[in-house]
Amino acid sequence: SQCKVVKREEDFSKVRSNSQARRAICKSCQLARDNKWRAKNRKKVNAASRKWSRENPEARRAFQKAFRERHPERVKETRRKWMEKNRSLILARRAIARDAVKRRVVLAYSPDGRCVGCGQLDIDVLCVDHINNDGNKHRLEVYGGTTFYCWLVRNKFPSGFQILCANCNLK
Repeated sequence: SQCKVVKREEDFSKVRSNSQARRAICKSCQLARDNKWRAKNRKKVNAASRKWSRENPEARRAFQKAFRERHPERVKETRRKWMEKNRSLILARRAIARDAVKRRVVLAYSPDGRCVGCGQLDIDVLCVDHINNDGNKHRLEVYGGTTFYCWLVRNKFPSGFQILCANCNLK
């Protein structure tokens, strides 16, 4: 072996062309050599990995799923670190998604995006009003805010709701 250490036969990989023959370099030395090559050729390795992923999406998903199942704590820690590092990005994406859902609901119940009572256009002050005044009961079942907007979308915008600005809703 290259490491000049006497090792067992199992510490050497088999040669592909001959199942009885073994490589001249031990597995640990081969791993170190491969890692050194990968570090030196990072761009080439990444390009090959991206190409394989594009060409084998099902195999990639299966590999990722198996990895997550084998290493749940490692995955959890990696996600936690990423979320901590990218908190502002996460909050910005949530705000965009929240605004998109609200805009979709407002336009579904008021095609011109206006308050039914006064014609207010500012989406920041527009809200969904329960026409039958049963909003408090409904909020206890569904919750409010974005969760409520998502409920409306999932339920294909049921009747019984209208768009009002905050002032008209309080009157």
